[in-house]
Amino acid sequence: MNRYVIGLAPTVLVALGLGHSVVLTFVLFYSWLGTVPFLDYLLFREQSLTHTIRSWGLTVNARQTIVGLGLGLSFLIALLIGAYYLHDMLFDIVRLRSLFGE
Repeated sequence: MNRYVIGLAPTVLVALGLGHSVVLTFVLFYSWLGTVPFLDYLLFREQSLTHTIRSWGLTVNARQTIVGLGLGLSFLIALLIGAYYLHDMLFDIVRLRSLFGE
């Protein structure tokens, strides 16, 4: 691909997304980051889909899956425990109740 397209497209996508919402910006930008190298491998280097996936390191391994699930679960538990004990310091309950109209 042309270097100008590769360099300017993320900027244009972020500008388009920020005009609407943060979620749209996130989706546009990260879909560009994932799609461009994938298409480069498939179309321009003419490699098979399985070779492209292996070269990206996206093979499924039982150990990697267990480590990923364990870390995700431990961070979820840490966030929930932290929110449980620190919710008085994090949120102004009186203000939130007035915002929600209770």
